[in-house]
Amino acid sequence: MKTISHLLVSLVMTFAWSSSLSTPARGAERSLEAEAHRAICTEIAEVAEPTAVIVQNGLSDGAAAITSLFQINSGLHDLAVRYPGMEEFVIEMLHAQEERYFTTSLAPRMHEMIASYYADHLAPKEARIFLTFLRTPAMQAVVNRPRRYNENPTALGMDLRSIPEKDQRELARFFHSPLGRKIQTLMKDKVLIDAKLANEITPDRRLAITRTVQRAIVAHIGKTDKVEAARLGAVYARQSQPN
Repeated sequence: MKTISHLLVSLVMTFAWSSSLSTPARGAERSLEAEAHRAICTEIAEVAEPTAVIVQNGLSDGAAAITSLFQINSGLHDLAVRYPGMEEFVIEMLHAQEERYFTTSLAPRMHEMIASYYADHLAPKEARIFLTFLRTPAMQAVVNRPRRYNENPTALGMDLRSIPEKDQRELARFFHSPLGRKIQTLMKDKVLIDAKLANEITPDRRLAITRTVQRAIVAHIGKTDKVEAARLGAVYARQSQPN
């Protein structure tokens, strides 16, 4: 009886010891699985929203905003009439500054938020399947199409008619599957993330854009009218001084 008792105690102690060793191991395994899942979701974000496309769309939206500004601001409109090519020069000057912003600031933050969103809403197997689908030629044609960040997500359906019929069928098969329907729902919310970040203008960025536009206007006028350029430059300088 004593031997059996000792044996039971030994077994219990052995089990407790092995459990104490395996618990950290299971925790480490779960941590590795979470890291792998996050890595896949980060890749999804980068494939679904390539940096080059973010930059292209951002610059396109920025150019459209400048064009609109010259149309609705009578003062700028009059200057553009007096000094032809001003609008194009302003867009060109702003281009380099905004390209840096989209590449080094907006794209990384957008990828981070999208990766977190998919990591929270997709199971690891779902994420792997979705990433594989994103890399297909059919989906790449959709991913790399020009678009605006504030467009209605349902506008995607209209664009599908412009891709080959075979690719349309492949897209239809995926998006009619259970995972595809789930992805469609998630995409509608993801568009809000895209729009929020793309339309975000901090006070510092707004000031940087304003000053670049003003410098470009003065520089363009200075090509042919140094007196007017100096006058307008002084006006802008007074406006930039704190009240």
